[in-house]
Amino acid sequence: IANQARSKNQDPISVDKIRELFKTPLENGLKYPKFTVSDITLSLPTENSASHNKDAIYVRHEDVYVGKILNGKFMPTNRCDASVHDKLIAIAKDPMSEAIGHGHLHGNCSMCRKKLSDPRSMKVGYGAICADKWGFPWGEKVSMRRTNNECSWIRYKIVSSE
Repeated sequence: IANQARSKNQDPISVDKIRELFKTPLENGLKYPKFTVSDITLSLPTENSASHNKDAIYVRHEDVYVGKILNGKFMPTNRCDASVHDKLIAIAKDPMSEAIGHGHLHGNCSMCRKKLSDPRSMKVGYGAICADKWGFPWGEKVSMRRTNNECSWIRYKIVSSE
C-alpha cells in the first residue's frame, strides 16, 4: 500500500495557490503560518530547517509528518497513505474553499485552529483576525458558483441577526 501511495503521490501537484496562500501571512508578520484542513496541516520550514528544504511545504496527516511538497511534487514518507494525495489536490485547487469547508464542518479556524464562536465567523468558516492576517474576506458570506467548470466567488454582506 505504501508503494501504491508513493507512486500515486509522485504525480505533480500545482502548488501555486498554496504558495500564494502563505505569501500574505508572511507579509503580515506571521513567523510560522500553518494551514489545516480536516486532518492535513501544511506549514513552512523554520529557520532551523535544512537549507535544501527552504522552499518546501511540510505536510502532516493527523499530526504525523508524512512528507513535503517541493518543486511541485509531493514527496511522501512511508507513513503516508493514498488519501493524503487526494486531499492535497483539493487544497491546491482552492485553499480558501477548503478553509471555509473545514470551518463549517469542524467548527474551528483553518489557520489558528481556534473554535469559531462569533456567528459571523461561523458563517464564513474562519475568524476575523485570521482573515485579516491571511488576506481572506470576512464580514461577508463567501460562496462559490460553478459555471462551465470554472469557479467564481460571490460575496455579499452578512446581515447581523442582532
